[in-house]
Amino acid sequence: MTDTPDKGRRPLLSLPVNPDSPASTSPPAIAAALSPEPATVPVVLPDSDEKPPRHPPRIPAAPAIRQLYWCDFPQDGHLPEFWKRRPVLIVSWKNTRSGAVTVIPCSSQDQGENPWAYQLTTTVDGVGPSWAICDKPTTVAVSRLTSDKKGVRRLPVAEFNEILALMFRWLPKL
Repeated sequence: MTDTPDKGRRPLLSLPVNPDSPASTSPPAIAAALSPEPATVPVVLPDSDEKPPRHPPRIPAAPAIRQLYWCDFPQDGHLPEFWKRRPVLIVSWKNTRSGAVTVIPCSSQDQGENPWAYQLTTTVDGVGPSWAICDKPTTVAVSRLTSDKKGVRRLPVAEFNEILALMFRWLPKL
């Protein structure tokens, strides 16, 4: 392991510098932008033996398949990852309050051009249109879930089965 300013951390990879950012107007950044090779900055990640903290669940019972919750995705997400609070549909079964669940993220942004999005008739808050993004199944900790202030909604079986069928069409066939 090499010495780095962040003791106990090591650079894992380098990422291109965004030439549109304000920090990109310094002379080294301008020179790097003009060079034939893209400039990079090191990304420092924790050593493999550092575990993230365990958080207590915020919901009173284990989430059930077909239920809609709000999920607090990590704020340090990398686009196109999901990174903010958004609705999710539970697609895993036999879940516990202390484990992880597989979800399909949802969005209120019109997904008309996305062939893998399904417009929901049931939404987490009962307000406005929402789409299940079926090509982005994700596993998250149950501690990231919260219910809507009006309670937990559950998709009808027929609607859920259509969403699963779309997700399974997206998955590769072996």
